[in-house]
Amino acid sequence: MRQLAFWSLALFIFVVPWQDAVNFGDQLGGIARVAGAIAFIVGVLAVLFNGSIRQFRLEHVLCLLVLLYSFLTILWGVDIEQSASMARTNLQVMWSVWLIWEFADGIKRIYQLLWTYIISGFIVSCQTILDFIHTGVPFGVKQFRYSIDEGVNPNGLALGLAMGVPFAIYMGVRQRKLHIRLFGLAYVFVALFAIALTASRSAFVVAIVGICFLPLFSARENVSKKAVAVCGITGALVAAYAWIPEVASSRLSTILSQLQSGDLNGRIPIWVASWNVIQDHPFLGIGIGNFDQVVGVGLSAHNTYVSILTEQGIVGLATFLVLLIALFVSTWKMPHRPKLLWFGVLICWCIGVITIDWNSNRITWIVFGLLLAHSAALERTQQSMLELIEHNRSGA
Repeated sequence: MRQLAFWSLALFIFVVPWQDAVNFGDQLGGIARVAGAIAFIVGVLAVLFNGSIRQFRLEHVLCLLVLLYSFLTILWGVDIEQSASMARTNLQVMWSVWLIWEFADGIKRIYQLLWTYIISGFIVSCQTILDFIHTGVPFGVKQFRYSIDEGVNPNGLALGLAMGVPFAIYMGVRQRKLHIRLFGLAYVFVALFAIALTASRSAFVVAIVGICFLPLFSARENVSKKAVAVCGITGALVAAYAWIPEVASSRLSTILSQLQSGDLNGRIPIWVASWNVIQDHPFLGIGIGNFDQVVGVGLSAHNTYVSILTEQGIVGLATFLVLLIALFVSTWKMPHRPKLLWFGVLICWCIGVITIDWNSNRITWIVFGLLLAHSAALERTQQSMLELIEHNRSGA
């Protein structure tokens, strides 16, 4: 039963990068929601059948506090129905942390889930590129930003692909088989191209940051392998910039100018309006899910930190930041290469969510869940090695 629960979880993680491109209607929702519900039901049945549950860590308690406080904000939310709906969404996206913890209970299974995410991202990237090649007519936001479906947010799609870059580099570098190494490199290539087609500037920056960890991952490799990796990544960057539509490349070229003197595509005025609301509700916020009700109809915070501070106040943001710090601490305790992986992933996440609201996004909590499961698995491995050494010494 636990095996079935694990593969249900793997199926859920596989469909998450698709950003609900497949939708089953208002009643069921997108494919990720359906797969998540199936994984949760199978997981609960597996726990009941087995009669036991893994002991939680401090970070899981912090995740629970983040969830409970989001439900608590319903009490003072401007729109109680909207707050309740968003709180339920938080529950649905955050139970992936528990599922990963419960059923990805070994390093092998964690690596299987990482490969699941990478393969899914590779398919999504190829689908985006093929659409560009076959149709020749861009669709999406502002008529020039490609995505796998007209209802899919290009920024969310691109950031999800960018988060897979450090995964692909890490999993590729650690493999001895050439074809697996090449597949990890291929992911970086197609993901960069797909991200460039979406013209998402923040995701493109996150992907570049993820690539910057390549020399650190491959520090112990020979010069020829390093050269192949560097040449391949450089070629991916040049090709991505050269082959995408001119209007998309022009948008990407404004990254520095937007940071220096721009309004970040209209985001700064939204953040200023948010600050005015925050001053009126500094500690408890306006209630989860009520940003557009108070700041402006139809508006999104376009910033995870601003979103949390506005809707959940200083209390909510402080709780979330404590969780984030705890994740960095767990990462610091890992061995060298896993430490680099998860530092890279967390840094990419922290940068990426500056321009998008991702505190209620499935990928956020999948990343957090994988980090915690990997940390615990490595600790068990180290403990087993220490016990074996101690046993051998005592036997001698």
